[in-house]
Amino acid sequence: MQARVWEAGSTRMRRTVGLAATVGMTAAVVAGVTGGASVAAADVVVGCTQAGIIVNCAFKVDGEHVLPIPAGVTSVKVTAFGEAGQNGVGTGGLGGVVTADVPVTGGTNLYVLVGEGGGNGGGFSGTATESLKQDREKGLKSRTLVAPGGGAGSLGVPGANAGESGSGAAGGKAGTANAGGAGGSGSPSGASGVLGDGGAGVNGGGDGGSGYYGGGGGAAFGAGGGGSYLVPKDGTKRLAASGDKAKVLIQFNSLNPIIPIPGLPDLSQLSSSFGS
Repeated sequence: MQARVWEAGSTRMRRTVGLAATVGMTAAVVAGVTGGASVAAADVVVGCTQAGIIVNCAFKVDGEHVLPIPAGVTSVKVTAFGEAGQNGVGTGGLGGVVTADVPVTGGTNLYVLVGEGGGNGGGFSGTATESLKQDREKGLKSRTLVAPGGGAGSLGVPGANAGESGSGAAGGKAGTANAGGAGGSGSPSGASGVLGDGGAGVNGGGDGGSGYYGGGGGAAFGAGGGGSYLVPKDGTKRLAASGDKAKVLIQFNSLNPIIPIPGLPDLSQLSSSFGS
């Protein structure tokens, strides 16, 4: 009995000591290169910092950003904020917020999208495995998380919030999981939303918000519809607060530094060998 207890305990100890040694090695190597225990990665991964094994990234500039995923990382926690619709003679609708753990593969790039596809309707924010800059359609189809934008307002009519339709027949409809929202009814009618982008409003109607699929544009004096969400398994969605700007926040743990260090082995593999 004592032998079995001792053997189980020693296995746990070896794994604990191995992990501690690996983390210590990471900190020591990084400290030696940067002159401190923390890594400020702005020169290599703009918007990201690393302290020990914890990496935090904040992307707040509209457009596409590239996040190289270190070896050994299999999941990142993402919180994305879609953009509010622009105010015209009516206030813009609120954007959406999605929080979820997104699967990733070490050694690949994660494309981070902030305020994409917005006209007067709000742009969407989220993540993708392919670049929209290189191939927009392929990139849009590769998205793994989308926080949609709100619709733009019209004369005395507020734009629809993310995931919601504009009021009345002239209001653009919300984007769905499978199609863009229909444009508001009129002569002429507003344009329908499409994959990624909101439809244009006509005769003073508000543009639809962007999203997984965009909301429809409003007909004359109708509000734009909100874009649709893409929420990964076990993720959550909600509306952004008034005044929230489009952004994407990402956090993950990495035994490897996010700043490449020539000659440094893959520390996530060393950790596994310690525990065997």
